[in-house]
Amino acid sequence: VQGHFGIENEIDCHSLEDSDGFSGLTLQDDTLASVVGMIGNSVNGNSLYYVKEDSSLEVGAEIVSHPFSWRFWKVFGYDIYDTLFSVIRKAGYYSQETSTCGMHIHYTKQALSELTFYKMLIMVYMEESFMSLISQRDDSDLHSWGDVRPSSLLGYDCPDRTKPRYNAKMMQALSYVARYKRAEDSRRSTAMNITAQTVEMRLFKGTLNIMTFSKNIEFLRSLIMFCRDTSISDVKNKNRVKTFIHYLDRNQNRYPNLCWFLGHYAKEQDGVKGSFSENKEKWNRKYLLELSKVDFFSDTKGVE
Repeated sequence: VQGHFGIENEIDCHSLEDSDGFSGLTLQDDTLASVVGMIGNSVNGNSLYYVKEDSSLEVGAEIVSHPFSWRFWKVFGYDIYDTLFSVIRKAGYYSQETSTCGMHIHYTKQALSELTFYKMLIMVYMEESFMSLISQRDDSDLHSWGDVRPSSLLGYDCPDRTKPRYNAKMMQALSYVARYKRAEDSRRSTAMNITAQTVEMRLFKGTLNIMTFSKNIEFLRSLIMFCRDTSISDVKNKNRVKTFIHYLDRNQNRYPNLCWFLGHYAKEQDGVKGSFSENKEKWNRKYLLELSKVDFFSDTKGVE
């Protein structure tokens, strides 16, 4: 089974005060939906995404994609979303700069083997600090919308997993979830929400920054490929994040935004120091004197 991605990205105003009377929004309701659809139709008349309402947002909406492949993303998706985000920002919307918006990425569940899925669960639920960095959320938001604590998946309070005997029990519980590709008592807000057809990665803060958006897609793709190609013993090892960083270091061209993000913002993370030199050289050449403007924490990327 070939795996496909599907993305839900929320947009809103900075705050309720900003949205008073919708005065700052130049695209609303049907007009917003029409413009989003028109941009999404820009490749061979194929509709890439559409707009739907979301009751959790103040006056915003959710932009939902149809399934697409990694190849489609690399060839067409980046430019289509970059165009969309430029229009959405000019219309008065935000995402990353709000307190309400998230980005969820679905991936075809049947495209993941039991073993690959098991290794993904270990990476996500046994490395809370690294997942918090990737998510770009603060801890309270992460616990509310993309919880990486094992209890959110397993449905019961989990003991101190730093102790060997409890660590083994946690691995066993995650193995059971991977075997049946379901978690009976999980919360929908858990970091990897298992639906009937997909695995939904709910980690990420929403964004209208194409670099951050790309970083998030690249993270899920690289996590899948890392878990597919890396031995279970290396994933179970306490140095698994360092092993993942080394994997990315060998594949910098495939995941440029993720590598730049980690190389720039993850200075305290094990394994990052000294990595991604090839990626840094390319970004230096690409953006020259504008490199200092690169920003992964706002809705504008800072460079054009």
